[in-house]
Amino acid sequence: MQWILLYVPVYLYSIWDSRRTTIDINKYAIMADKNWTASEINPITFSSLENNFLDKRKNWLAIFWSLITPGLGH
Repeated sequence: MQWILLYVPVYLYSIWDSRRTTIDINKYAIMADKNWTASEINPITFSSLENNFLDKRKNWLAIFWSLITPGLGH
């Protein structure tokens, strides 16, 4: 009975993480359809610690944050 308190949060986290990952993959599919063919880019890389997704970002936003918070990295 005490183990049920562990299983419920793990189950809920799994559901949330699956939904978040699916949304990221769907964004990639939309981006690939609009900009490139899927064979030209590598959308996903897997490592032992995390999954990395290719994401389209705005250049001016990176410049803005670099100017506001210098020295914090990329």
